[in-house]
Amino acid sequence: MKGIRRKILQATTVLVLAGSSLLSSSVISQRPTYALSSESVAENIIRSLSDEQRAALQKLDTTELKTGLRLSDDVDLTSKDEVSVIVEFKELPVKVARLVKATKGESISFKKAEENIENSHVQFKKELQEKIGKKEKSDKENFRIKYTYQNAFNGAAVTLPANQIKKLLDFDMVKAVYSDTTIQIKPPIGIEEEKDQTKIDSIPFLQIDKLHKEGYTGKNIKIGVIDTGIDYNHPDLKEAYKGGYDFVDNDNDPMEATYAQWKSSGKSEMINGNTYYTDHGTHVSGTIAGQAKNNSDYKVTGVAPDSDLFVYRVLGPYGSGTNSAVIAGIDKSVADGMNIINLSLGSSLNNPLEATSLAIDNAVLSGVTAVVAAGNSGESGMYTLGSPGAAALALTVGASSAGTKVTTFASKFVADGNSSEGTLQLMTKKWADDFTNFSGKTFEIVNVGEGGAKDYIGKNVQGRIAFVVRGTYALIDKMQYAKQNGAAGVIIYNTNATEGQIPYYLGESNENIPVFSMTNKDGLAVNELFANGTPTVTLGDIGEAEIPGDELASFSSRGPSGTLYDIKPEITAPGVSVLSTVPSYISNKNDFSDYSSAYLRMSGTSMATPHVAGIAALLLQAHPDYTPADVKTVLMNTADPLKGQYSVFEVGAGRVDPFEAIYSSTELAVQDETPYIENNVIKLINEQTGGLSYGFIPMDKDDIKKTTDILISNHSDKMKKYNISVEYNAGVRGSLDAKENGVSVVVPESVKIKKNSQETIPAKLFIPKTARKGTYEGYIHVVNEKDPDENYQIPFGLRLVDEGFEYFKVHSPSISTNRVKNPYSVKTTDLDFKLNSPMKTLDFILVDPQTNKDLGLIKSINTSGAAIDVDYYVQDGFYGRYYPFTGNAKKPIGYVSILAKDGLYKIKVIGTNLDGKQFIKTDQLYIDNSRPTFTLDETNALPKGDLPFVELAPGQKTVTLSGSVIDNEAKEMETSGINVTQANNKVWYGSNFPSVSISVDKNGKFNKEILVDSYNPVTMLQFAGADKAGNSTVPKVVYYVKSGAQYIYAKPNKESFTMGDKLTYTFYSHGLQNAKDLTINLDYVSRYFDSVEFIKNKALSEDTEFTATSKGTTSIMTTINIKAPGDGLIGDTPLFDLEVDTKAEEFVNLYTQFFIVTSSLYKDINGTTIRPSTQIGLLPSFPAYSKAEAKLNVAGLYNEDGSYNFTMDYRTIDAQVKVLDSKGQVYNGEIQKNGTIYINKLPITEQLYTVIIEVPGHFTTYTPLEIGRKEGEHNIGESAYYYTAKSNAGDLNKDNVVDIHDVILLEKYWGTNNRDSDINFDGTVNAKDFKLLEANYLKENDYVLDTPTAEKESNGKTIESIKTALGIN
Repeated sequence: MKGIRRKILQATTVLVLAGSSLLSSSVISQRPTYALSSESVAENIIRSLSDEQRAALQKLDTTELKTGLRLSDDVDLTSKDEVSVIVEFKELPVKVARLVKATKGESISFKKAEENIENSHVQFKKELQEKIGKKEKSDKENFRIKYTYQNAFNGAAVTLPANQIKKLLDFDMVKAVYSDTTIQIKPPIGIEEEKDQTKIDSIPFLQIDKLHKEGYTGKNIKIGVIDTGIDYNHPDLKEAYKGGYDFVDNDNDPMEATYAQWKSSGKSEMINGNTYYTDHGTHVSGTIAGQAKNNSDYKVTGVAPDSDLFVYRVLGPYGSGTNSAVIAGIDKSVADGMNIINLSLGSSLNNPLEATSLAIDNAVLSGVTAVVAAGNSGESGMYTLGSPGAAALALTVGASSAGTKVTTFASKFVADGNSSEGTLQLMTKKWADDFTNFSGKTFEIVNVGEGGAKDYIGKNVQGRIAFVVRGTYALIDKMQYAKQNGAAGVIIYNTNATEGQIPYYLGESNENIPVFSMTNKDGLAVNELFANGTPTVTLGDIGEAEIPGDELASFSSRGPSGTLYDIKPEITAPGVSVLSTVPSYISNKNDFSDYSSAYLRMSGTSMATPHVAGIAALLLQAHPDYTPADVKTVLMNTADPLKGQYSVFEVGAGRVDPFEAIYSSTELAVQDETPYIENNVIKLINEQTGGLSYGFIPMDKDDIKKTTDILISNHSDKMKKYNISVEYNAGVRGSLDAKENGVSVVVPESVKIKKNSQETIPAKLFIPKTARKGTYEGYIHVVNEKDPDENYQIPFGLRLVDEGFEYFKVHSPSISTNRVKNPYSVKTTDLDFKLNSPMKTLDFILVDPQTNKDLGLIKSINTSGAAIDVDYYVQDGFYGRYYPFTGNAKKPIGYVSILAKDGLYKIKVIGTNLDGKQFIKTDQLYIDNSRPTFTLDETNALPKGDLPFVELAPGQKTVTLSGSVIDNEAKEMETSGINVTQANNKVWYGSNFPSVSISVDKNGKFNKEILVDSYNPVTMLQFAGADKAGNSTVPKVVYYVKSGAQYIYAKPNKESFTMGDKLTYTFYSHGLQNAKDLTINLDYVSRYFDSVEFIKNKALSEDTEFTATSKGTTSIMTTINIKAPGDGLIGDTPLFDLEVDTKAEEFVNLYTQFFIVTSSLYKDINGTTIRPSTQIGLLPSFPAYSKAEAKLNVAGLYNEDGSYNFTMDYRTIDAQVKVLDSKGQVYNGEIQKNGTIYINKLPITEQLYTVIIEVPGHFTTYTPLEIGRKEGEHNIGESAYYYTAKSNAGDLNKDNVVDIHDVILLEKYWGTNNRDSDINFDGTVNAKDFKLLEANYLKENDYVLDTPTAEKESNGKTIESIKTALGIN
């Protein structure tokens, strides 16, 4: 979203939070009768806001203020454009509802839970039809239900106009509305830097081949792949595939987007690196269930080849899809009875309470093991986990490498009798390449440097080997450049002298040529041979080398999970250069029946995840009674450590070990809790897992103690004694030394457990009050005393935090809030902060620093997805407006914003965590709308006389500009502790506009040589001083004239003027040489003047002829002609006066150019035409009044689709617009036919008005109009567009509440044309008017504080009884 983002300086995760103004572009001012609050009430107001009040605030704002509306910033809630949203219902899915009831000691039958679900969907559709209705002038519904969910998520995906979304929150069954965001398959980036890019033979590496031989093949286990679809015709998958569904095309055929479909689509083949035709789901499916039945050397055996494979296509062309489709896939997989689901996809949002995360949690609670990819953003650091991988109950998988063996050749290099030897190690090849007969073959080699495209210029590598040094270009690009130039192969030597061979295997492809690596030492030796001629290489004995594995892939996203600080991912699995199935068209685009090479290596956590999904199938086959929690727990218990030291938040328990997991007779189950949303309230539910995630722990004045139970199960037929120890990680990803800080996890040293028995042991966390805040982590190791090879581990981690904020800072401590804008204006400030602990919401409050009174709310944002220790800012967080605290219990926060006056303020941020605890930080800000004092010294940069001209000496190109810029407000800011001094001021100068800056010193002084030379004989420069907020002085204009230059200048007799004033311009000539016949043409618009007169200046001789000829009526073109006697006009002479009487009725903007000189020329005594430069002096022009334009905003007069009704004549609707000043004077707004309102002739002595809009059948609105400003002694009128408040329908009796009395009035006038009851002004009081009233029934006027309490019954009548009497369903 637009508002809250990471600092550009920080490599942090992107946090998508809103931070735009509460009313966005439609900011309106608060009615001035609102009272300010008493001292320090903000915390109480924020704490006491009900859900309804939060919801009311939320409707003012694009910002996320409550759990109900969770929309991204790109959703414009005023637009008629259709958008897709995901709607969550309050009723839980059937299995989840029963489980939640059971945890409370309550019960609900399956049938009853199912009825509740069905009823919620029936009622939802009914309310859609009633409240959203049909499209204007159409019988088609104004909405479309894309998907319905009942199993993993109860709700629906709906497409509807954006301006109808808020209505969904009024539906009884709706819990929340989420944006239907895009999911995009993305491969990891940067193969050059991946030390993990090795070929992976994952089946033997994980000993899965042994498990297959022992009968563990996943038989009868149903696995659902939620992805891009599947090429079910692939021989390796054809028999494994059992069905599925396509949520992209909404049919039963989940085929991938094919090459043939792309050819016929007419669309681009590639967008953002992704092809139209897809292969991702087929690749994932092959890893899970490949059956190696293809007639190919590369046929794939999956992890669970006998499992039943179901595929749910949720991502379409280009690997792109939506959250709504993903949830639909999850929901359908639960309904279809999947044992396991695989989601090798996700978004960048690290939020365990996001819609897809909640769907995953529900699926797990329904008995489905959900295996989810962590994501491929690990290079950006920690907290890069994505949703739904952030879901607490998901089994989230990271990617690690596996060891592999590659071909080598002991080779000899020779050049002109000199030689060297070295080993070549294979990096990539074609599928068909067979190196068994390569020994003894000789090739010429050509040195092409770094192997870029330009390095091949003038080099002939045709049929030869390109010799390349590592660096600059990606390894795969080096191969491509060599291939493009006809090379038979490539040798790349390493630049890292200590690394040995380049430790990558890039895989096989029919598009490849052979690529080998060499060590740095051997490569340098070969490089020296080129000095002796063209070397050759002879391949010697063939051999084999092993590239080590079990290293974390750098692209693998890291945890912890947002908000909860859970250990994520829980485990890793091979995910680097994994070989698996792809559709036939990937390898052969001419013959789609050719599957001989339909295989590809891919990297990503997407490739690691299906390994774990398949392993989970083997585990369930071996242990049919295992729950999803058992699967997660056992896989974590039995995982193996990776090589090197990693944080538990990077690798969880380690790399999955399927062999040990299946044969393990021990289970270590941590008895934990995790947050879950029920009825819009976050509650804790029980969670069994294999990791000990303590989450965030606030520091305390006392020592902290916490005990967590670990249930150890011995499923063997022998008693076992387990030795237990604790290992602490220190210095890994910033983790602290636990022992040094006295932090400990204390467990029993050993435990004996009888055969087929269980024992619970305590894990006691102890944190002394002296411990440093930060991350502590490690592992609990459990080892069979008699068999040390039987060992298990439980990762643990916590974050000790000083709760609240690391800092909060107002980014721009001085801003200007008036309507004057220039390139250096600072009109808003970002609000910077860093969290020490998770926060649910942040509320920003404006505070009077003199009285410490909380004035009102600036904005409120949802930060549930924000990471700690990350620099964030709310973009344009404060722009001078706030929502005042009213002192009214029912309406504690004003409905519209007001503009803060100039002066010093505090901004306080109140952070509220999940437990409702509040944390506070403050900073200061100054609102400054005053211009600084700008003084220029008497240097050669300034004119000496009355005219603004400086004549330059021959050859002179620069002048010295010096002076000072003094801001009185800066003195106050500095005294108050704000880091603003006179040194923050600047001088600006330029020709068309002051755009080049000059810095000043701490005293506001400056001195600088500036260039005044140009091609023109006259150079105009403008000079202005500006303060920190960008308030600038009126530019001083100086003309720099080259020696001998001729010009004419019109000097005004005032420094500024207000319309209605009289004004004189005196036209002076300078440097004219025998001007006999001078003609000046100028244009002006007559409506700005009562009179315009051109008068010959007395300085001209009597016999000088002067004429002024004008033509035109609206646009006047005037020609001034001066014929001088004798030698003509010479030197400097006043020519004529232009006297004007400006019209007070006309509105003008500052620096309006009234007169435009179109040409100026004269003929000298020789008849030569000369064109002198002509300038008219620039001066500020101020209007004599203010004016505003607005638009009626009447809910009952909109079209049914929520759009503005442009066919109505709004002059006839009996509406009134009144503008009230502080003295009680009323000014009437003029309503135009199209609903436009003109508010004219507002006096400039007033700057605050109340706009009152009355429309029959609607609430009357009262909102302030702030217009006009005062600068020094000048009252300046302004023109503004005023965004009117929405007049909501239903208040027929104008008592500021819609209740039974309004319904009775509507019934009374039913079928008539009574104007007060005919809400939509269609001539008849009918069901349409009733619907408009009912939409606001029992609501109060938001623009009035003291409103009566709504009444539901009067004289025995209720709204239901009246509906029945009127025949309304």
